[in-house]
Amino acid sequence: MMPTPPVARLLLLFVALALPVVVLALPVVALALPAAASDSPAASASPAELMTRLHEALVRDDPRLYLEVVITPEPEPRGLENLRELIFNTDCITLNRFDWSVLAQSADVARVRLDLHGFTMLKGEPRTRIDLPRFWYLELRRGSDGWRIGHAYSDDRRLGLAMYRAASLADAECMLYEDRDADPVKAVIEYSEYVTWPHAGDLQRADHARAIAESFGDVWSRVYTIRAQAIIRGEGQQPEANVFAEEALALARAAGTPDDLADALFTAGIARYLTRDYLGARRYLEQSADLVHDTKDPILAMKARHMANYVANLRGELLQALEGAERLIAVARQYGWTEGEEVATFTLGDLHYSLRNYELALEMGRRAARLAEVNAHPDFLFAAYGAMAANQEKLGRRDEAVALYEKAVTWSGDLVAPGGMQLRLAELQMRRGALAEAEEALRRSEPVLQRDDIDGRIEQVRFRRVRSELLLRQGRIGEAIEEARLATTVITPVDDIRASEERINAFFVQGRALRVGGRRDEAIAVLRQGVAAAEEVRAQVPSEMGRVALLEESLDGYTDLVELLVERGEVREAFRAAEQMKGRALRDVLARGHIDFSASMGEEERRREAELEAAIVAINRELAASPTGELRARQGQVRKELEIFRAEMRLRHPAVERRRLDSIERLTLPDASMAVVEYVVGEQQTTVFCLTEGKLEVVQIPVTRGEIEREAESFARVVSARSLRYAGPAQRLYKLLLEPLEPHIGKTELLCIIPDGALWNVPFQALMPAAATHLVDRHAVFYAQSLSLLNHAFTRETGGEPRLLAFGNPTVGSAARSTFRGMTLGALPDAETEVRSLSSFYDPQSRSAYWRDAARESVFKKEAEHFDIIHVAAHAVIDNGAPMYSAIVLASGKSESEDGLLEAREVVDLELNAGLVVLSACDTARGKVGAGEGVVGIAWAFFAAGCPTTVVSQWKAESRATSQLMVEFHRRLVAGETTAAALRGAQRKLRAMKAYQHPFYWAPFVAVGAAGRSNGAGRTRL
Repeated sequence: MMPTPPVARLLLLFVALALPVVVLALPVVALALPAAASDSPAASASPAELMTRLHEALVRDDPRLYLEVVITPEPEPRGLENLRELIFNTDCITLNRFDWSVLAQSADVARVRLDLHGFTMLKGEPRTRIDLPRFWYLELRRGSDGWRIGHAYSDDRRLGLAMYRAASLADAECMLYEDRDADPVKAVIEYSEYVTWPHAGDLQRADHARAIAESFGDVWSRVYTIRAQAIIRGEGQQPEANVFAEEALALARAAGTPDDLADALFTAGIARYLTRDYLGARRYLEQSADLVHDTKDPILAMKARHMANYVANLRGELLQALEGAERLIAVARQYGWTEGEEVATFTLGDLHYSLRNYELALEMGRRAARLAEVNAHPDFLFAAYGAMAANQEKLGRRDEAVALYEKAVTWSGDLVAPGGMQLRLAELQMRRGALAEAEEALRRSEPVLQRDDIDGRIEQVRFRRVRSELLLRQGRIGEAIEEARLATTVITPVDDIRASEERINAFFVQGRALRVGGRRDEAIAVLRQGVAAAEEVRAQVPSEMGRVALLEESLDGYTDLVELLVERGEVREAFRAAEQMKGRALRDVLARGHIDFSASMGEEERRREAELEAAIVAINRELAASPTGELRARQGQVRKELEIFRAEMRLRHPAVERRRLDSIERLTLPDASMAVVEYVVGEQQTTVFCLTEGKLEVVQIPVTRGEIEREAESFARVVSARSLRYAGPAQRLYKLLLEPLEPHIGKTELLCIIPDGALWNVPFQALMPAAATHLVDRHAVFYAQSLSLLNHAFTRETGGEPRLLAFGNPTVGSAARSTFRGMTLGALPDAETEVRSLSSFYDPQSRSAYWRDAARESVFKKEAEHFDIIHVAAHAVIDNGAPMYSAIVLASGKSESEDGLLEAREVVDLELNAGLVVLSACDTARGKVGAGEGVVGIAWAFFAAGCPTTVVSQWKAESRATSQLMVEFHRRLVAGETTAAALRGAQRKLRAMKAYQHPFYWAPFVAVGAAGRSNGAGRTRL
């Protein structure tokens, strides 16, 4: 048997976390990519010197020396595979003879015959000795960097290739029996390998190889040649593929040899994969993988494990994919198969990509690249760059993504993969507005249209969808409609999540093209299909943030549907579609209820969680003392490890039975005394729904998303900078956003704003209907993520004397007192005064207040669930890049395990009973604005933890003004006013003071959630 037989060549480079990037159908080529040239030694000046260096590479069994003597990428398919696998997949190469002779030579090419005597050992345990193939045929080529090896065929492979290229079947058979040096069994296996190359097999020659193998009588060659027959038929979707696979399986079972059985099970699994029987595929592949410890060469079984993981992942069986990847890492390390660890890392990356954990998937791509570099596997660098590019694209870092895609394409030597990569590059260039570059990249991606395997069809959906969108941007409407229609009609596996996602995008592009073409009824029908499909796929994503990301990717389709339904007069259905876009992840959290994953964890899992939490605390403490770049890098790495761990725990310990929320169909006001204004910001216009008692009105404002983003950013900037020129932007925004609604909202005192996108950063209460008048003078303004979430918040029951938990001026260091909270972590004496003062409004038996050293994070976590109102006057640290690590800064005892940072991710894990949380700190209303979801950050986390109402700040609040505002707010609250009314009264009182007339002082705080709820008389209103 060869050190790594041809069958082990099936390294499925599923490539780039978005499996659609390239999933190679069988047989799969091993990508050959150029190694980094910066460290290259002096080039070989002659063939003799090159052969000396090859001898050194073999004797030292050094992959890096191998890369220095070969041409990359390989000039021809499989040209260096024998030599590469010898060095990469075995060790302890022992050479008893290394004789070579030149068969022919010109100025730039030399053909060499190499005679080797020796043996090598398979990596890992048990150690298996394998004799080296004796005769090799090498082609040496001279280039600008000297002489290098272009191909190095073993005699068996050379003969198999010659048979494949023979003019007739008779000629091929004659070659086999005339060659006295090659092993005929191995040569026939090589022959059958070539007839399936690369994706359009030669069925006649596959049958011929099988006939020759039958004459030998050995099981190995018969099983292997049957595989070629099954693969070719499977790629053609012929059910006979499974018949051939079962025949191979019967042969192997009769022989009883573990290697043959693993091979046959693998064949059966691949046949079923190709014929779309994914359940059957995974069953056979896992059986093959389970034989890993019984075979002489375990690599095939490990590749079966990888394929089983891949099939589980594309079916959405993410837990099975996760566990399979972890098993693959373990056995790959045991047997020294370095590619296996890299493949499993890619699987984990793809898993996180499926979960929409793009930062974590990006980290896995980087790890895979580092492994490829350490192990000297340039094969995987193409995949690593593609993986990183796909995730950078999803994260909105388009320039970085383009650079990585281009680098990946440059390094690719594969015949199929670059087409898929060019397709992604075309889409990205189109998003950047570089239409000429996009069109050229799309032209280079056309080879994907020739693929007829499963993954090729998914690529075809993507190709036609991207081409449709490009045509639409070019104004070629009719062509765009037709191309999008074709995208939705490509036949793909019905249970393949990747195919479903591509088809969703195709529906949305088709709907937009139909809309632009004036075919509105057809557009609505198609967009409804897209939304229905998106909702179905969304339900399969297990993480809340993953659903947020999926909704962001589909948002334009929802928005188009909303706008078209409004244009057709179907206002209520349009409003329902708008509600489907709003606060969906938060809604899922509340529907699921609190889940304590630790309760179902095993002892080892709990230990690992404790280790990661302790590591984060330790680094945070170090950063507080010495904020170095190295420490910040370590912090980021440990955060990723914890996020990866938690993502895995969500798969291992799925949510308990979900609680029901009110139906999204319930579009009524929670309180008849209020008005609700819900914005849907579209690309070219903004739709506003206005809901008052018994009436739903809609207004379409001719303002684009880009204009709103610019105006919102401008107004927020001038207000937070205390500019005296804020009145102009304040009046413009009012005229733009609210003046058209005046006939509907009238004199309604209580006004709920449901913003969208950049509007979450607008302090509506500071908008100016007229000179010297602000919206707060006309309405008590509060905010909500959606009407359905507002209804849910209003259902929270409260009663009796409100119990107050308050924290003020936590001890966090010795820095000087800051003028603005959050600028430094200095003392906040105004915050302490604030808490002491407002606490006096509450019954001493129903309050607990802490300040300075006593205002500890551990105290908060221990007591928070027992109180109705929580007030925290402290610093806040906002991390827009990682919003769930935004934190309220509390005190931490030196002997405690807490670091004093109450992070949003920790808040979500609490189970609060409070009806109101007041975060009297800077920027606590800020975070990552998720399209449709709202602001994901500290306030979002408190809502997810069970608190229906928060009061939070939109910018860095001035300390003394904030203290006065909060004291007045609580005075009104305990007097019986609602949260919204109490905040409004406090803001107006502060504004009446000469020193605090600018909205910078009185307008930073907003109420989010059930701020307008009345719960009876007096002190029970929260």
